[in-house]
Amino acid sequence: SLGIVNWRNGSTWIFFFYIAGHGVAAALMISAVKIIVNLYFVEINKPSEALYFLNDMLIRDMIPGVTISAVYMVINEKENNLEIAQAAQEYSYYISENSVEKIPGKGIILGVIESEEIEENEKISYKDIVYKLNSGDKIFVYTDGLVENENLNRDNLQEIILKGASTNINGLNEIIEKEISDKVGNNKRDDLTYMIIEKSC
Repeated sequence: SLGIVNWRNGSTWIFFFYIAGHGVAAALMISAVKIIVNLYFVEINKPSEALYFLNDMLIRDMIPGVTISAVYMVINEKENNLEIAQAAQEYSYYISENSVEKIPGKGIILGVIESEEIEENEKISYKDIVYKLNSGDKIFVYTDGLVENENLNRDNLQEIILKGASTNINGLNEIIEKEISDKVGNNKRDDLTYMIIEKSC
């Protein structure tokens, strides 16, 4: 899993992606994605448009057996809002003081089918979701390795996050790490990645 962070015109953009694959093929794909994101995303205004662009690039050169899931966020610091689009296996979460909600529009992983076909299907299309960020609000994104355990799974992850919703980013992270330690132990730690972003002021 990798994250790419950049800044432009008062905005912060964050690209979180996970490549399922191994060896040389996965390493080559990581390099290709990083180059595309750093070269082209700065010119694209909407997160969903960037995902469609990347999907088009990958469709032409996708390596068999390698799949990519991604979440792309643009934070406008002047307007205090976040725009997010997902091409992911898992839902991301928006966390406010006393609530946790799945961010809609999960989309479909990149490089599998043509963008035109994705756009025509409401269930898998890439969508721009906008949130007004207040101090303490957080975004939680993760890879599927976090929830592939009988004790820590898609059914109870939201409840675990809610335990730390009213704390700061460090408090939430401590709660999640404790749950991982208690429920998962050392199993699959190499395939377990998450990221928390907080609006601090």
